[in-house]
Amino acid sequence: MLKSRREHAQAVHKAHNDKAMLRITIASTLVAVIAAFGALWTGYEAHQTRIHDERPFVAIDASPDIPEAMKFANEQMNPGDIMPLQTLVTAFGKSPSERIHVACAVVADNPGVKWNPTKDYGQWDFVYLLPSRSGEIACPYIGSPIIQPKHEGITFVQFGVAEYHDVSGNTFRTPFCQEILPGTPIFHIEQCSESYGLPELK
Repeated sequence: MLKSRREHAQAVHKAHNDKAMLRITIASTLVAVIAAFGALWTGYEAHQTRIHDERPFVAIDASPDIPEAMKFANEQMNPGDIMPLQTLVTAFGKSPSERIHVACAVVADNPGVKWNPTKDYGQWDFVYLLPSRSGEIACPYIGSPIIQPKHEGITFVQFGVAEYHDVSGNTFRTPFCQEILPGTPIFHIEQCSESYGLPELK
């Protein structure tokens, strides 16, 4: 009888120890999993921070080509014509901008004008641009023929989108838009006061 009780007590004690060890093993496994997940998340955040810190940027700005702008006052704009502007695609940041593609156009600023790329829009590609380097583009006029009398204040809109990549293949996007009021002797150029349906900056 005593032996049976001793064996029963040992069995109960062993079962208790086994359960305790199982709980310890499960807890240790959970801690290890949480620690591994934390390390992965920290690594991911560090990677995203590095991408953000080292990512390239692209800006598109326009300025008047003054000698040609002075001749423009009474010219007629026909589809496909190029305004006397110098439009530059400039890269900046800590790394090169690669596979840059720019689509753009010039339109008369009429009600309802929206960004809607077609085959008539200008298309420009650059293999890469190093930081602080620029490439020039020319955005064609699309729409009906229009005469720009010297004093008539017709406003034009030059808008477009530049898509580009970093060295790791991440994709970025820069929309751009300028309102252009031809004048004598220079054009007045300002950033657009509305989005004209352009996609958001990325």
